[in-house]
Amino acid sequence: FVRGYNGFFSRIRRLWRRQKPENGRHIFDYEEDAVWQSELTQYALAALEEDHPWGEWIAQWQRDDPTHQLFASNVKPDDEDAISATADELKSIMPELSHLHLQAALSIRLNRLEEQKVPLGLEDSPETSAMYSLLGSRASLLGAGICGVIPFYDMINHSNNPNIGMSYERAGLELYANREVVHGEELFLSYKKVGETLDENDALWTLVQWGIPTPKSDYIMRSELN
Repeated sequence: FVRGYNGFFSRIRRLWRRQKPENGRHIFDYEEDAVWQSELTQYALAALEEDHPWGEWIAQWQRDDPTHQLFASNVKPDDEDAISATADELKSIMPELSHLHLQAALSIRLNRLEEQKVPLGLEDSPETSAMYSLLGSRASLLGAGICGVIPFYDMINHSNNPNIGMSYERAGLELYANREVVHGEELFLSYKKVGETLDENDALWTLVQWGIPTPKSDYIMRSELN
Protein backbone atom coordinates (compact mmCIF):
# COMPACT_ATOMS: atom_id res chain seq x y z
CA PHE A 1 0.00 0.00 0.00
CA VAL A 2 2.49 2.55 -1.27
CA ARG A 3 2.14 6.07 -2.54
CA GLY A 4 4.70 7.25 -5.10
CA TYR A 5 5.06 10.49 -7.02
CA ASN A 6 3.69 9.36 -10.37
CA GLY A 7 0.51 8.27 -12.15
CA PHE A 8 -2.69 9.32 -10.44
CA PHE A 9 -1.03 11.68 -7.98
CA SER A 10 0.95 13.45 -10.71
CA ARG A 11 -2.37 14.22 -12.39
CA ILE A 12 -3.65 15.70 -9.13
CA ARG A 13 -0.62 17.98 -8.88
CA ARG A 14 -1.07 19.11 -12.49
CA LEU A 15 -4.68 19.93 -11.62
CA TRP A 16 -3.49 22.03 -8.68
CA ARG A 17 -1.13 23.98 -10.91
CA ARG A 18 -4.08 24.95 -13.11
CA GLN A 19 -5.97 26.44 -10.16
CA LYS A 20 -6.57 30.15 -10.64
CA PRO A 21 -3.82 32.02 -8.76
CA GLU A 22 -4.90 34.24 -5.90
CA ASN A 23 -2.76 37.32 -5.19
CA GLY A 24 -0.12 36.05 -7.61
CA ARG A 25 0.32 32.61 -6.07
CA HIS A 26 -1.48 29.29 -6.24
CA ILE A 27 -3.95 28.49 -3.48
CA PHE A 28 -2.54 24.99 -3.03
CA ASP A 29 1.19 25.58 -3.08
CA TYR A 30 2.42 22.50 -1.21
CA GLU A 31 5.71 20.69 -1.16
CA GLU A 32 5.51 17.18 -2.59
CA ASP A 33 5.73 15.54 0.84
CA ALA A 34 2.80 17.56 2.21
CA VAL A 35 0.04 15.59 0.45
CA TRP A 36 0.97 11.95 1.11
CA GLN A 37 -1.31 11.53 4.12
CA SER A 38 -4.39 12.82 2.32
CA GLU A 39 -3.60 10.74 -0.77
CA LEU A 40 -3.22 7.54 1.21
CA THR A 41 -6.45 8.43 3.03
CA GLN A 42 -8.20 8.53 -0.33
CA TYR A 43 -6.77 5.14 -1.28
CA ALA A 44 -7.68 3.52 2.06
CA LEU A 45 -11.27 4.77 2.06
CA ALA A 46 -11.73 3.60 -1.54
CA ALA A 47 -10.39 0.16 -0.63
CA LEU A 48 -12.95 -0.12 2.18
CA GLU A 49 -15.84 1.08 0.03
CA GLU A 50 -15.01 -1.14 -2.98
CA ASP A 51 -14.39 -4.36 -1.03
CA HIS A 52 -10.75 -4.41 -2.13
CA PRO A 53 -8.58 -7.25 -0.71
CA TRP A 54 -6.77 -4.63 1.38
CA GLY A 55 -10.08 -3.65 2.99
CA GLU A 56 -9.99 -6.37 5.67
CA TRP A 57 -6.49 -5.31 6.71
CA ILE A 58 -7.37 -1.60 6.72
CA ALA A 59 -10.52 -2.22 8.79
CA GLN A 60 -8.30 -3.58 11.58
CA TRP A 61 -6.29 -0.38 11.96
CA GLN A 62 -6.70 1.17 15.38
CA ARG A 63 -5.48 4.19 17.31
CA ASP A 64 -6.54 5.50 20.70
CA ASP A 65 -5.05 8.79 21.84
CA PRO A 66 -6.26 12.41 22.26
CA THR A 67 -5.12 13.51 18.79
CA HIS A 68 -6.98 10.70 17.08
CA GLN A 69 -10.12 11.38 19.11
CA LEU A 70 -9.95 15.01 17.96
CA PHE A 71 -9.76 13.98 14.30
CA ALA A 72 -12.37 11.23 14.63
CA SER A 73 -14.79 13.92 15.87
CA ASN A 74 -14.17 15.84 12.61
CA VAL A 75 -13.22 18.95 14.56
CA LYS A 76 -12.54 22.02 12.41
CA PRO A 77 -9.36 24.15 12.65
CA ASP A 78 -11.33 27.12 14.03
CA ASP A 79 -12.73 25.14 17.00
CA GLU A 80 -10.33 26.61 19.54
CA ASP A 81 -12.10 25.08 22.53
CA ALA A 82 -11.81 21.51 21.24
CA ILE A 83 -8.18 22.04 20.21
CA SER A 84 -7.30 23.56 23.58
CA ALA A 85 -9.01 20.69 25.43
CA THR A 86 -6.99 18.16 23.39
CA ALA A 87 -3.80 20.11 24.11
CA ASP A 88 -4.69 19.86 27.81
CA GLU A 89 -4.96 16.07 27.50
CA LEU A 90 -1.65 15.82 25.68
CA LYS A 91 0.05 18.06 28.23
CA SER A 92 -1.22 15.81 31.03
CA ILE A 93 0.69 12.99 29.30
CA MET A 94 3.86 15.06 28.79
CA PRO A 95 3.78 18.00 31.26
CA GLU A 96 7.11 19.42 30.05
CA LEU A 97 5.63 20.39 26.68
CA SER A 98 4.17 23.81 26.01
CA HIS A 99 0.37 23.97 25.86
CA LEU A 100 0.64 26.74 23.25
CA HIS A 101 2.97 24.65 21.08
CA LEU A 102 0.67 21.64 21.36
CA GLN A 103 -2.27 23.80 20.26
CA ALA A 104 -0.25 25.07 17.30
CA ALA A 105 0.77 21.55 16.24
CA LEU A 106 -2.82 20.30 16.38
CA SER A 107 -4.01 23.32 14.39
CA ILE A 108 -1.38 22.67 11.73
CA ARG A 109 -2.51 19.06 11.36
CA LEU A 110 -6.21 19.99 11.17
CA ASN A 111 -5.58 22.83 8.71
CA ARG A 112 -3.54 20.64 6.39
CA LEU A 113 -6.35 18.11 6.08
CA GLU A 114 -9.03 20.78 5.71
CA GLU A 115 -7.16 22.55 2.89
CA GLN A 116 -6.66 19.33 0.94
CA LYS A 117 -10.20 17.96 1.09
CA VAL A 118 -11.51 19.86 -1.94
CA PRO A 119 -8.64 19.34 -4.43
CA LEU A 120 -8.34 15.67 -3.50
CA GLY A 121 -12.08 15.08 -3.46
CA LEU A 122 -12.13 13.90 0.16
CA GLU A 123 -15.51 13.80 1.86
CA ASP A 124 -15.92 16.10 4.83
CA SER A 125 -16.81 13.41 7.37
CA PRO A 126 -15.63 11.85 10.64
CA GLU A 127 -14.63 8.72 8.67
CA THR A 128 -12.28 10.74 6.45
CA SER A 129 -10.71 12.58 9.37
CA ALA A 130 -10.31 9.37 11.39
CA MET A 131 -8.61 7.60 8.47
CA TYR A 132 -6.28 10.57 7.97
CA SER A 133 -5.26 10.32 11.62
CA LEU A 134 -4.81 6.54 11.44
CA LEU A 135 -2.50 6.86 8.45
CA GLY A 136 -0.45 9.49 10.24
CA SER A 137 0.47 6.87 12.82
CA ARG A 138 0.99 3.91 10.45
CA ALA A 139 2.66 5.16 7.28
CA SER A 140 6.41 5.29 6.73
CA LEU A 141 8.74 7.30 4.55
CA LEU A 142 10.43 4.54 2.54
CA GLY A 143 12.60 6.66 0.29
CA ALA A 144 12.69 9.87 -1.72
CA GLY A 145 9.10 10.61 -2.69
CA ILE A 146 7.73 7.26 -1.46
CA CYS A 147 5.42 6.83 1.52
CA GLY A 148 3.52 3.67 2.33
CA VAL A 149 1.82 1.41 4.83
CA ILE A 150 3.40 -2.02 4.90
CA PRO A 151 1.56 -5.08 6.32
CA PHE A 152 3.21 -6.44 9.49
CA TYR A 153 5.68 -3.54 9.57
CA ASP A 154 2.85 -1.13 10.40
CA MET A 155 2.09 -3.19 13.53
CA ILE A 156 5.58 -2.82 15.02
CA ASN A 157 5.77 -0.36 17.88
CA HIS A 158 8.32 2.41 18.39
CA SER A 159 11.23 2.38 20.80
CA ASN A 160 14.26 4.59 21.18
CA ASN A 161 16.14 1.34 21.81
CA PRO A 162 14.92 -0.85 18.94
CA ASN A 163 15.87 -4.49 18.46
CA ILE A 164 15.19 -4.53 14.70
CA GLY A 165 15.88 -2.22 11.79
CA MET A 166 14.55 -1.74 8.28
CA SER A 167 16.10 -1.22 4.86
CA TYR A 168 14.20 -0.40 1.69
CA GLU A 169 15.17 -0.64 -1.96
CA ARG A 170 13.04 -0.81 -5.08
CA ALA A 171 13.39 -4.60 -5.01
CA GLY A 172 11.68 -4.76 -1.64
CA LEU A 173 11.72 -4.07 2.08
CA GLU A 174 13.77 -5.98 4.62
CA LEU A 175 13.38 -6.15 8.39
CA TYR A 176 16.46 -7.39 10.26
CA ALA A 177 17.53 -7.91 13.86
CA ASN A 178 20.20 -5.48 15.03
CA ARG A 179 20.90 -7.54 18.14
CA GLU A 180 19.97 -10.97 19.48
CA VAL A 181 16.20 -11.28 19.93
CA VAL A 182 15.00 -13.95 22.33
CA HIS A 183 11.90 -16.06 21.78
CA GLY A 184 8.74 -14.20 22.83
CA GLU A 185 10.40 -10.77 22.92
CA GLU A 186 8.39 -7.96 21.37
CA LEU A 187 9.89 -6.42 18.23
CA PHE A 188 10.52 -2.68 18.20
CA LEU A 189 11.59 -0.24 15.48
CA SER A 190 12.72 3.34 15.94
CA TYR A 191 10.51 5.79 14.05
CA LYS A 192 13.37 8.26 14.30
CA LYS A 193 16.99 7.93 13.26
CA VAL A 194 18.78 5.75 15.78
CA GLY A 195 21.22 7.80 17.83
CA GLU A 196 19.62 11.11 16.87
CA THR A 197 19.45 13.67 19.68
CA LEU A 198 15.82 14.61 20.29
CA ASP A 199 14.58 17.92 21.66
CA GLU A 200 11.12 18.92 22.90
CA ASN A 201 9.92 19.73 19.38
CA ASP A 202 10.75 16.19 18.25
CA ALA A 203 8.96 14.83 21.32
CA LEU A 204 5.96 17.05 20.63
CA TRP A 205 5.55 15.88 17.03
CA THR A 206 6.08 12.25 18.04
CA LEU A 207 3.17 12.67 20.45
CA VAL A 208 0.89 14.52 18.01
CA GLN A 209 1.68 12.53 14.85
CA TRP A 210 1.95 9.02 16.28
CA GLY A 211 0.34 9.29 19.69
CA ILE A 212 3.59 8.16 21.31
CA PRO A 213 4.81 9.87 24.53
CA THR A 214 8.59 10.21 24.81
CA PRO A 215 10.13 9.74 28.27
CA LYS A 216 11.82 12.92 29.52
CA SER A 217 15.08 10.99 29.81
CA ASP A 218 15.05 10.42 26.02
CA TYR A 219 14.99 14.05 24.89
CA ILE A 220 16.42 17.37 25.98
CA MET A 221 14.85 20.80 26.30
CA ARG A 222 16.27 23.40 23.96
CA SER A 223 16.99 25.61 26.95
CA GLU A 224 19.39 22.91 28.16
CA LEU A 225 21.46 23.26 24.97
CA ASN A 226 22.52 26.82 25.80
